[in-house]
Parts: sequence; C-alpha cells; structure tokens
Amino acid sequence: MSSHTTSQARAGEPFNITINTVGNNGCFTKGDTEVTTPDSLARLARVVAYDLVPSPDMYCTAVMMSFRHDATVHFESPGEATVRVVGYIGFGEETRLDSLDYKVVVGP
Repeated sequence: MSSHTTSQARAGEPFNITINTVGNNGCFTKGDTEVTTPDSLARLARVVAYDLVPSPDMYCTAVMMSFRHDATVHFESPGEATVRVVGYIGFGEETRLDSLDYKVVVGP
C-alpha cells in the first residue's frame, strides 16, 4: 500500500487522496474506498481502500495486480488535521494491518 495527498487544503473544500494497493495474484480485484469522519468538525479523516481477496481454493495466475483507489476528503474548519490511510502491507505471512497518517494544514 502506498498513498499520496496534499499537505495543505482550504476549509470546506474537497481534496483528493490516492491509494495504491497490490494483490499478490491475478484473482485479487479492486474493492471500494471508504472515507469516514467522526463528525462534521472532525480533525481526523479515516480512508480505507478495500481489495477483494480470492478464496484459497481458487486457481490464480502468479501475476501481481495493482489497483488505484481515489478518495475525496474535506475538513470544515481551519487548523491542523490528519488523514489516516488504513490498509494491509506486506505479503504472505508478513501481511499485517497498518496505517499511515498525513498531516494537512487546513486554511480558511
């Protein structure tokens, strides 16, 4: 998982975040992207990119798949905010759930 977003935004105006995910075989498919905030004045936006994992009994090609997830985030009030991107990193037994936090300065 890798991601990119801006470090500055304006209050009330949407901005984009891009998350790139990887499936370790050809049976993975791109799923939805979810953005949640606790309330309208929240200083935290949580973004989760979902990919669909194949059943273990499926025959899959050994081709790695890459998926681009785009999401839109906005903060209503000025100040420092956090965009938290949640997803899995690693492959096989090394796979673990992790998150990356991005600080965004929200101007008036």
